[in-house]
Amino acid sequence: MPREGFIRAPASVRVRVCLVSPYALGAVSGISTFLLDLAAELRLRGHSASFIGPRGPAVRTDVEVTEVPLPPRGRTLALARGSASALRRLARDVDVVHVQQAHPQTWAIARAARGLRIPVVATLHVRPAAGGRLLRRVADRAAERGLLAKADAVVHVSEHTRKAFGGRGVVIHNGIGRHVLEAARSGRGASREGRGAGDRFRFVFAGRRSHDKGYPDLLAAAGRLRKRGRRFVLEAVGPASPGTGTDIRKAERALGDAFRDHGAVEREDWFRIAAGAEAFVLPSHLEGLPMALLEAMAFSLGIIATPVGGVPEAVGPAEALLVPPRDPGAIDHAMASFLDDPEGCRALGRAARLRVEHGFTMERCARRYEEIYRGVLEG
Repeated sequence: MPREGFIRAPASVRVRVCLVSPYALGAVSGISTFLLDLAAELRLRGHSASFIGPRGPAVRTDVEVTEVPLPPRGRTLALARGSASALRRLARDVDVVHVQQAHPQTWAIARAARGLRIPVVATLHVRPAAGGRLLRRVADRAAERGLLAKADAVVHVSEHTRKAFGGRGVVIHNGIGRHVLEAARSGRGASREGRGAGDRFRFVFAGRRSHDKGYPDLLAAAGRLRKRGRRFVLEAVGPASPGTGTDIRKAERALGDAFRDHGAVEREDWFRIAAGAEAFVLPSHLEGLPMALLEAMAFSLGIIATPVGGVPEAVGPAEALLVPPRDPGAIDHAMASFLDDPEGCRALGRAARLRVEHGFTMERCARRYEEIYRGVLEG
């Protein structure tokens, strides 16, 4: 029997999903990318999506966005309270609340949803490593326990993530939106036609330029290549992590004209950069199932990655060069192998594209979430 207050949803009924995230929808993040693509696919399937999250950069989307303003201090508490209040105002137009990550905000909104008799679906993307201030660590663990207790369905983006959170819930791998696949198909062809014979081999990194992403390891590897006189360009896409050290900036400057800093860019600009590159390097120490990796695969880039988190669930030796984390020497060797064998790099890129098309599309991902939504509505 459905829980009292829940609405039974036949397969033909439109589901109104409220997506919730501690990250702004316009922020450069894998979770924001995932939500934009999921919302677009849900609309194609006849449903509607709204969003509650912190105020952030403007984003082009058809999603109805409710932004929570944050004060200079006490931002986490303000986000939690503001998000719960926003849901109470929107409750009449919401069938399912779909929260991202275990965070004080998502815990607070799950509690509010339970009081409003709205079912909650929680997607857990990655379990952060223990670190930071003690008070924040305690708050995050409390939010994790509270969210897992209150969610009507728990989804993990990888089997690795599911195990990290104790094994409860199902796995739905992230997927790539239709427009991304089309942008990759058309942009890649146009970029290759415009390349000259003397153009340097382009490696691209996309994500937060932080230690967790292995960015200093990549810079060290690129520095070794440059000292040996190899011709290449490393293009960095994404924001610098808060507190980025002078060692990182010094390593970037040392690469000279072999380094291009694009900073945080809009998604279409990232697609343009990816279309003009040959290889994608993501030497992370910690991951869930990175959207940037899946997008690079869609663009048929040769992949160099570390087998951490859910990465091995997306690529294996048939689609990528996998290197140990925290090993600049291994990254250097992998990059050199692509420089020495560009056709081998392209072959891995083609295999990666097929892997995405067959197992990591947002069409497949949204269909699974649609089943989850209907399941919690039916109790």
